[in-house]
Amino acid sequence: MTINERVRELRKELRMNQTDFGEKIALTQSHLAGIENEKRTVTDRTIKLICTEFNVSEEWLRTGKKPIFIEINDEDKFSQAFAAASMEEDDFIKALLIEYMDLSKEDRKIVKELIKNIAARTKKSSD
Repeated sequence: MTINERVRELRKELRMNQTDFGEKIALTQSHLAGIENEKRTVTDRTIKLICTEFNVSEEWLRTGKKPIFIEINDEDKFSQAFAAASMEEDDFIKALLIEYMDLSKEDRKIVKELIKNIAARTKKSSD
């Protein structure tokens, strides 16, 4: 299997169409289609973007050696989430973080429990 085929396999594994997958890594749908059809090469830049955006093993993408996905620790997840929130032009996320940090310790504890309960219900309903 070629690297181009692995890009297509990954996209399908993630259940994404070419447009949505491409947007995540700054490629147009037609450019991604060219990669998947082996009419375009996969650049080092694209490899790095895919690996970073989707937590994919660079070794798997280049060679096919599993595992496909890499585990990231909570510290790295936090860094990625914070970087994404900082780069997004989503004023709601920024305001939410600011307001949360302005809460008292007791109020933050209540908000944490609320979010944990919502996440648990969401996970349960998707299973």
